[in-house]
This record gives sequence, C-alpha cells and structure tokens, in this order.
Amino acid sequence: MATKAARSQPRHPPTGGSSPQAMATKAARSQPPHPPPGGCAPHAMAKAARSRPFLMIADIVSNYDLLREPGSLGLEVVECKRSAVGCGPTGVRVLEGISLYLVRGGDDDDPLRYPRMCIRVSDEAFDLLSAEVDDRTAHFWGRNLRMCCRVFSIQGDVMVISLVFVASHDARPFRAYYLVYDSATVTLFMIPYLPPDCRTIATRCPLPVRRQDDGRYSLAFLACRSNWVGDDESDVLCLWSLPPLPHNMKPPALPRQQNDMDPWVAKSRRPAVSDRFNAHVVFSSKDYAFWVDLMQGIFYCSISDALNGGEPVDFKYIPLPKDCSMPTDIMDAVHVHRNMGLVGDSTIWFVAIEPSDNSARHTNVKVWTMDLTQLMSKKKTKKWQKLGEFKMQSIWRMYAFRKKGLPRTEPRFPVWRQQHGGSVLYMLLPRLNDRHAHLVGIHVGCSTSKMRLLSSRSLTIPWIDHPVVLPLDFFTLGDTVV
Repeated sequence: MATKAARSQPRHPPTGGSSPQAMATKAARSQPPHPPPGGCAPHAMAKAARSRPFLMIADIVSNYDLLREPGSLGLEVVECKRSAVGCGPTGVRVLEGISLYLVRGGDDDDPLRYPRMCIRVSDEAFDLLSAEVDDRTAHFWGRNLRMCCRVFSIQGDVMVISLVFVASHDARPFRAYYLVYDSATVTLFMIPYLPPDCRTIATRCPLPVRRQDDGRYSLAFLACRSNWVGDDESDVLCLWSLPPLPHNMKPPALPRQQNDMDPWVAKSRRPAVSDRFNAHVVFSSKDYAFWVDLMQGIFYCSISDALNGGEPVDFKYIPLPKDCSMPTDIMDAVHVHRNMGLVGDSTIWFVAIEPSDNSARHTNVKVWTMDLTQLMSKKKTKKWQKLGEFKMQSIWRMYAFRKKGLPRTEPRFPVWRQQHGGSVLYMLLPRLNDRHAHLVGIHVGCSTSKMRLLSSRSLTIPWIDHPVVLPLDFFTLGDTVV
C-alpha cells in the first residue's frame, strides 16, 4: 500500500501572509469530509460582493487542507462536470479526487474572507500517484508527494490552472497537468503538460484560443523543440485541442512523455522570438492570438492560420508606444505597473503607470488603445492612440477622492473595463503599512477636466504578486462549506 504524503507541512496562515509564497499550496494529506449535500446554513453563506465590479484573487490557489477553520470562510463548492483528456486511466481517477472552491469575499474589513480560490485533492488521488514511485526510489526517499496549484490564464469563458505533484526525491514535477475550467459548459477538463523535449519560451502561460469550427478551445504555447540528436532547437507553436481534433492536427506530432500521456501537436513558426522577449500577458480575440511583453511589444498570429493553416505559422510584431517609460529599478515588477487586454473583440487597451522618483503625487498614468482592424492593414506600422494621460495629483484633488479619505499612494495593478457608458480604469491604492487597499474606478476622458471618480471600495487584500481578475459570475457555485 502506498504511504500517505507528509502531514508535517506548516498550516496555512489565516490572514494570507505577506507574500505569495505564504499562500503556496503545500501538501497536507489529512482530508476533512466533503460538505454534505444541501448542508449549508443561511448564516454560513458567503456574502456576495455586489459592489465589486469583478473579483481580484491571487494566482496561487490555496490548499484546502492547510486552511484553518474552512467553514468560517464562506467557501463555496465550484460545480462542474469532469473530463480527463489524453491523461490515461491515472489522470481520470486523479481528476475524480479534485474539488475546487471559491471565497467570493465577506465584509470589507474581514481579514479572513477575502476573495480566493482553493483546491482539494483526495487521499485516494494522492495514493494513486504515490504508488507510481518505483520501489527502489521509495526505499530511500519514501512516496511522499506535495502539490502546488496556480491560475495561469483566463480568456473569455476559460480558466487554465496548473496542477503539479512533486516527489521528495526530485525537485522536478513528478506528475503535472493542466486543469481547464470552461464556465460556458460548466466543465473541468484535465490535460497533460507539455512533453519535456518542448521548452516553453517567453512564458509558461498557456493561451486559450477558441476554434471557429465548433466553438471548443485549444491551448497554445510558444516553444522550442529539441531534435533529440544535437543541441539544435526549432521554433514551434505547441497546440492542444479538445477532441474532436481538426483534420490537420492528428497526433502523433511529439513523442509521448509517459505511457498514459497523449502527445501535443507542434507547428513550426516564424520569425523566431528573441530570448529577451517575456510574455507577461496573453489574450486572444476572435481572429488573433496575442503574447505581450509589457516592456517591449506584442507578438501575434492569426488563429485560423495556427489551427487550420499549414506550416510555418507566420507571426508579426507590434512595439509598445514610444512615449512609455519604465525606471530600470522596477522592471522586475512591470506587471504591477502595466497591463494590456481587449475591450470586446475590437480594441486593444494598454495602461502604463510610471512611478516618480520624487513623490507618488507625480506618478504618471497613461492609456492607449489600438483598433484591431489595423492588424489586417497592409501598413507595416501600427499606430497606438493615446486615450488619456494624468498625474495622480490630479486625482487627489478631486472632491470625491478627498471626501472619501482615499490613500495618496502609488497605484498598482491597472484594469481597463468598458462600462457605465464609457471606459473605466480600475487601480488598487494600497494603504501604507497595512493589509488594506482601495479599489478605485476612474472614468478617463480625453482631458483631465473630464475625468471623474466613479467608485471606490476599501478591501482587505493580502499581498498579491500576480492578481487574477474574474467576473463575479464566472463559476457555477453550489453548497457552502460549514
């Protein structure tokens, strides 16, 4: 009988800690019972954050079994159908033992019930995987496994989560999967990781792209593939599609990683991506897939060419606006000060927060947009349109800002939304020496005089290194854990 994984992992801190590492999902094997069907009491129901325009959660998914008193957090079960694709019998049984939970958030000043995701892996699933550790290794190292889980990307109705199991004898993943939650069909898919001969470049974040033929999603990676002979590598676009596969994506195209793993499909691409290109953001429209380096620019291709066309897949590049700058001392935190995405399916938006060396009041905020019709133009140069620019001092002077007593701090994590009949820029204003932050929404017009503060809310938020933005109704939720 396979031994159970180590139970000696430290308990999860009740307040989320001061760093994302404090929220890491280390394994603990003692499994509390599932919430009984219909066992939710009215007083235990999670309080919906109606005034939030969206949920902002950490990308690290908390381990359910490291939570203290989970019944007090308002955890709600994420309901879904399940399907393991290309993972063999082992993956099917592991998926049966996986449960997802969501805390939508309680009162603003509640230090425990802030929005977050949690995952639970059953004892049976751990035992199944630990039994695959060979006997010789198990004799010296045991069969202990630990788990880590992270939200990688969200696109439309789809969220991609990595689920990695690591054994005591090797720091590399022992088993690794992607969980793909499709909110449109309320289905949780499990698919295998990329094979070891494909090295991801620019980002490890998979990009979900919707297929036009049947509406299903494919996952896309920029990667380099080894030829198994020398050190030469070829530039490829790795794709995984939920079955049925398009006619030109029939496996095998990559060697199998394990006996129970089906292969990914690889297509050659051009031109090559520079080693200095680091995709901080990925997103897709109906026609195009985008990989964005928030320091350099956009690398993109046609989805139709990627899924249905021949090889190589042609990529193009758009540099960032020339008049956006970033101090060299904060380049490692570029995702804190910059963001990019889509408004609907027609416009790319780009927000850059430019901190000042002197004072937070001189922090500059700039917003650009680009119409996607430009991508079909034969012109080599694509033009960004500056939608607005302002210093934080101009926001501080607003009557609504002063009346609410909002903190005069450097903004972080910009998010652009189309609502209230116009464009709204959301940013987090952290309190000094505090675990609270204010989520503020600003209507950005063509001039500073037309800007106005639309909303603000004081939120208890632990330190988030890579926030994930979710619609309030993204998940179909069931019982509340009591």
